[in-house]
Amino acid sequence: MRATWKYLVAMLLIACTGQAWAVKLQPDIQYEVIPDASQPEPGHPITVQEFFWYGCPHCFRLDPLISRWAKQLPDSIEFERVPDALGRLTGVVGQKAYYIAHFLGILPETHRALFNAIHVEHKPMGTLREIRRLYIDVSGIRTRQFDRAAASIQVRHAVRRADRLAALDGVLSVPTLVIGGYYKVDGTMAAAGHPDEGEMSSYRRMLVIAKTLALRLQSPPNR
Repeated sequence: MRATWKYLVAMLLIACTGQAWAVKLQPDIQYEVIPDASQPEPGHPITVQEFFWYGCPHCFRLDPLISRWAKQLPDSIEFERVPDALGRLTGVVGQKAYYIAHFLGILPETHRALFNAIHVEHKPMGTLREIRRLYIDVSGIRTRQFDRAAASIQVRHAVRRADRLAALDGVLSVPTLVIGGYYKVDGTMAAAGHPDEGEMSSYRRMLVIAKTLALRLQSPPNR
C-alpha cells in the first residue's frame, strides 16, 4: 500500500507541473482511445466529461472527490457532467432531474441533495414528482417553475445530447470519464496493475490519468 501511494503522489506531482504528458500510460490498459474519434485541435480548452447516474453508489462516492478536482483544474481544461440513463427508466428521470436543475440555475443546491436523498436517506426518487418535491424543499423554486422546465425543449434536447454522447463514446458503465471526446477512462482501467487498491484510490488515479490525457491533447509531445 505504501508503494501504491508513492506511485500516486509521483503521478500527481508530474500532472501538476504542466508536463503531464510525460507520464507513461498504456493504451487499452489505463485508458482507451475512442474508435473513429478525432483529436481536438491543440491549444484549445479540453473538456473532461463525467458520465454518471444518480442511482450509482460509485458515482455517489466519487462525487465529492471529482467536485474538488474540477475546481483545481487549469483554465485550459473544462469539466462537464453528463447524466447517463444506462437504459433504465429511473436513469431517464435522473437525466431530466439534472438538466431541469441546470436550466433553473439550482444545481448547486440540488446535485448533492439528490445523491444524498437516494444513497443516504434511501428514498426512491424514481419519478419527477419525487424530484420536484425535493427541489422545492432544497431550493425554494415553485411547482410551476419545475413543471415548465421539465416540459421544455431545452431539457429534451439536453437529454438527447447526453444519450448521443454516451453512444458515440461507447460508455457502457459509470462513472466513466471522456477526455476531449478522444480518450476514455474508468475506475477499472485506472486500477490496472493495482489489484489490492481500494475504490477511492482507483478514483484518485483515474482523475490523475484524465488530467494527464487532457494536457496531452492540449499540448501533444513532439513526435
